[in-house]
Amino acid sequence: MYSVLEVYVYEEGKESSELTGCISFPLIQLVNRRQKWYALKDKSLTTLAKGSILLQTIIIFNPLKASIRALYPKEKRLFVEDSKVKLRLLQRNIDRLTPYIDYIKKSGQAFHKLYSWERPFVSLISLITFELAVLYFQPYMIGFFLALFMIIMLIVPRIYSTSSLLLSPTSINFLRFSKSKDSDSEENEDDEDIIDPEIYGDYSDMDDEDEAILKRKVITLFLTLVLMFNSQE
Repeated sequence: MYSVLEVYVYEEGKESSELTGCISFPLIQLVNRRQKWYALKDKSLTTLAKGSILLQTIIIFNPLKASIRALYPKEKRLFVEDSKVKLRLLQRNIDRLTPYIDYIKKSGQAFHKLYSWERPFVSLISLITFELAVLYFQPYMIGFFLALFMIIMLIVPRIYSTSSLLLSPTSINFLRFSKSKDSDSEENEDDEDIIDPEIYGDYSDMDDEDEAILKRKVITLFLTLVLMFNSQE
């Protein structure tokens, strides 16, 4: 009741509407059930505009509730802006969706072939699977399958990295080195195949025992670094 009433008058055209004038006055000053002419002003309410407007106001309010409402903070004005379509944003969204159009088409074709019984065996299996899913599916299974998928995606790369490491030339040379030390007769023949001198260096001036210990340390350190690098990836 203690707020300000604002009235805007627009002149509508074929393409757009133009502001003719506006008026603003407190509701408490209005005389109930009375017609009155008001002179229109510009948007800043400083100068008079062309024309006037006839208003008849009928105000019904509760004085007690209005006085209590006056104790609360004043409400902020709400401005609703017209949503305009931005061509750049629209083009960006279209570019994002374009790569998925082929997948949607292929999925639609697959469903069409599936339910048109072009391949009876596959269609029968899909029908049985759908019936079982309708009969036995529970909402908690969604989280279960998602957790199972995450566990599989976590374990499979580690297994793959471990298997690739075991099949790498370094691990094969390490196994050759271990086997060569078990047989004393082939010790000198397998030294050239165990470690490449261009990579690990030449240790011909060392004793056999010191050379073997150093080779084991170098290979162990190299394998540890490879494992750490694969785990970080």
